Amino acid sequence: MSLFFLRLFLGSLILCPAVGILLLSRHLFRNLMSPRIRYRLWFLLLALLPLPVLPLGLARRLQLFSLRGLLEISPSYGEILHPGPAISDPFFPSSHWKNDFFLPSGEASLSPLLLFAGILWLSGVCFLAFCMVRTALRLRAVKHSALPLKNREIREIYENCLAQAGIKKRIPLYTTAFLKSPIFTGILRPRIYLPLFVVSAYSQKETGTGTSAPARELRCILLHELQHYRQKDAFACLLMNLAGLFYWFHPLVRFALKEMASDRELSCDAGVLDLLDETEYEAYGHTLLRFAEQASRNLLPFSPGISGSFRQIRRRILLIGSYRKPSGRRVLQSLGIFCLTSLLLLPFVPALPAYALDGNFYPWNFSKESIVSLDLASYFEGCKGSFVLYDSAADSWQIYNQTQAQTRVSPNSTYKIYDALLGLEKGVITPEHSLLPWDGSLYPFSSWNRDQNLASAMESSVNWYFQSIDRALGKDTIRQYFREIGYGNGNVSGSLSSYWREDSLKISPVEQVLLLRRLWEDGLGFDPEHVRFLKDALVLESFRDGTLYGKTGTGQTENQTYSGWFVGCLERPEGTCFFALYLQGDSKASGSRAAQTVLELLSYGSP
Repeated sequence: MSLFFLRLFLGSLILCPAVGILLLSRHLFRNLMSPRIRYRLWFLLLALLPLPVLPLGLARRLQLFSLRGLLEISPSYGEILHPGPAISDPFFPSSHWKNDFFLPSGEASLSPLLLFAGILWLSGVCFLAFCMVRTALRLRAVKHSALPLKNREIREIYENCLAQAGIKKRIPLYTTAFLKSPIFTGILRPRIYLPLFVVSAYSQKETGTGTSAPARELRCILLHELQHYRQKDAFACLLMNLAGLFYWFHPLVRFALKEMASDRELSCDAGVLDLLDETEYEAYGHTLLRFAEQASRNLLPFSPGISGSFRQIRRRILLIGSYRKPSGRRVLQSLGIFCLTSLLLLPFVPALPAYALDGNFYPWNFSKESIVSLDLASYFEGCKGSFVLYDSAADSWQIYNQTQAQTRVSPNSTYKIYDALLGLEKGVITPEHSLLPWDGSLYPFSSWNRDQNLASAMESSVNWYFQSIDRALGKDTIRQYFREIGYGNGNVSGSLSSYWREDSLKISPVEQVLLLRRLWEDGLGFDPEHVRFLKDALVLESFRDGTLYGKTGTGQTENQTYSGWFVGCLERPEGTCFFALYLQGDSKASGSRAAQTVLELLSYGSP
């Protein structure tokens, strides 16, 4: 829930320039755009509003880094491309390093400020939802009290209006005494409701040929409501109300929705004026003024109608007074402005979704990479996770579950690779003197209860050894270092003793492989002697034609969710393969299982 609130509020900030672009475009080109296109511009905003809180899987499909990147979101599955001769024995008898030791860690707590903001937002949503339900019940009461319109002359006018508007659907026409203004309602079952006084005014006059004042007024009313049907405004009203409910706290969004409602009526007015002769424009204006007196605002927000606020009526009267039916050139101008505004808003599509806001998705530009997507679901039974392998000899990638492979999670003990390197660079430990004394505290693992050097601390994943390095370095040094090397989100805001254990620091499997590759190829700019010493501490097994390096990591949160990492490389004369495997699930998810799975995958396809 904390991530939801964070995405919502950060997304609200990013929405501000998007709304600004729409308002600016609408203002600058107001004399070049037709009312209909000006109204349709707002649908671009309605399309952007859900993006901050889309489900992660759906949001991540909105990456627009390249056409190829978009197409490769759902690649075809292939066989794993084996990176050389298979390991002859995937189950090493001496693999004591696979016994990954770890201590469970609690989840990061929700900040009080974010919690307060979330409660405030929920309170506003509940209040507005109550108001919407009350309005919906009122509309339901109107529907139940309404009667089908039986007046033959009015129905004849209505049939002519349907034909004039080019609508073949027989939309039911009702009358009710509980409305002050005509409304159109219904998405699947559209209906038009006329106030009883409108029908009475018509019935009390001589209609003759249907050209009397009441007949002209009634015709204007019906044409306007039919324009709402043509524009699908009942559905648009639903979206607008949901947006207003969700973003009730956002002043720019609320203002934009109010302007959209105004432009909706202007668009309908333009549609009616296109159907009328210029000599009838004055009669249409009088109709608007009449209903402005009857109802200053529409009290049924689900249902668009002909009335509106006095400010809206003023704008609509000005439109009627200056309206000219759009020429072909005006239509092309309007479409061009719409397309231009859409292009300006396009960068907000990948920026707004949750993965870009919570920082837990690595936006890897894989468009230039050679990637084979693997189907390894059988290896991850009972767990979710991913596997990433880069073959330097073939310059190719093999990935299982690319979405998870780009999702940042806690590194747990795999962070110790880079923590040790920083300790070496800053002189906390040295290749000659990496031994740190045990302080006598009793730990649940006997291998931790003694003095440790870097090799033994890596082998038994001794937390206190690396926590001692962190205390000597300080949080500011660690933060700067992680940001310089590009380690995941670089966030060390958690406790100095546990920021890497299901807390603030997060990294994706893809980033693990990219960073390990840079480390191995001396791309991080560190002392080569320190890098060699670190590599020696990461050796897991040496065999006839290569060496296996790596580090496991296991995590557990208070809600009994387990995770397991195995990060490393297989170094061979023909080239090096870098890999990262991540598991998450029940107690079966651990660094030991991750390591076992990688060994099986590296031996996959052996004769």
